[in-house]
Amino acid sequence: MKQYSDKRNGWAEGMWVREVGPDTDCVREQRREYGSLVWRGHRVLDLGANIGAFAWFALMHGAERVTCVEPDPGNIQVLDLNLQAFSASMVRIAAAVANDPGQVELYLANNDQHWSHSTVPTKGREPVSVPAVAMAPLLPGHTAVKCDIEGAEYGIDWSFLAASDVSMVAMELHLNRGTWRTEECPRLFEVMADAGFTINDEFIPEKHWNIVRTWQR
Repeated sequence: MKQYSDKRNGWAEGMWVREVGPDTDCVREQRREYGSLVWRGHRVLDLGANIGAFAWFALMHGAERVTCVEPDPGNIQVLDLNLQAFSASMVRIAAAVANDPGQVELYLANNDQHWSHSTVPTKGREPVSVPAVAMAPLLPGHTAVKCDIEGAEYGIDWSFLAASDVSMVAMELHLNRGTWRTEECPRLFEVMADAGFTINDEFIPEKHWNIVRTWQR
């Protein structure tokens, strides 16, 4: 474990990262993927918080509070260290997000790619049982959502956003399965539109395995 230091990402100075794996890359991607949005004043629900890099980014750019939802025990160890810097405005829920509370299987990556664990059944991956928290009860009190849950976004009922105070959503959409690209992603776009959101870009590229799309209303 080490503390991150890079003048190009001064907002992350002092964040804890593992020396092996993609934690440093995770820090670097925050500005690229979420830097075009205005986080100031938002109370953010962070689904798939990983080590807390996005939460740090949002708070350093004016967010009032971030609720971090993360199921993997290894990621949570690092996340808890990073929580200490923002103990008054950053909270953690050790669970996977789902439609219903209980337990779910988390399929662990077979290497050190700590950011690619998923609740989506994946051939060749070893599952572990983790707590699940329902999304709908999490929404009250939040005005923005960031979601990066490795394909599980297509199993979430996003229609609950319609009656919430959420006005901005940033979501990493995974496209490395045929039905995700051709059926699930377009269907999710429709659900978000029905909830009153306008997307920044409806294009679904054929050769990208993931994209970030944002919605506002």
